[in-house]
Amino acid sequence: MSFVYLVLALPAIYLITSTSATRYAITNKGIVTRTGIFVSNINYKHITSVSLKETIFGKLLRYASLLIDTSGSGSSIELKWRNVKAAYKVKRLIDESISDHSTKN
Repeated sequence: MSFVYLVLALPAIYLITSTSATRYAITNKGIVTRTGIFVSNINYKHITSVSLKETIFGKLLRYASLLIDTSGSGSSIELKWRNVKAAYKVKRLIDESISDHSTKN
């Protein structure tokens, strides 16, 4: 019976560990997402749009998800940064970094 409970608990365990093990960073060259041992680097020149998705609970608790669309190198990647505190400030920082990067090149 305990095996059945373990199998039923695996999705919840995965959700909790992936959420707590995910880190986001904004660097001078692009954005970085790290989940456990997997790292995704996206250069600013490949980012096509950054948008916010906010739920009612997110509005109450002051968090939102950032949707980052990219293009280049033959494939489009969509990143979703979940449960970001101060998401409007983070979006503005990414937008400013994209415009700064595009004016330098």
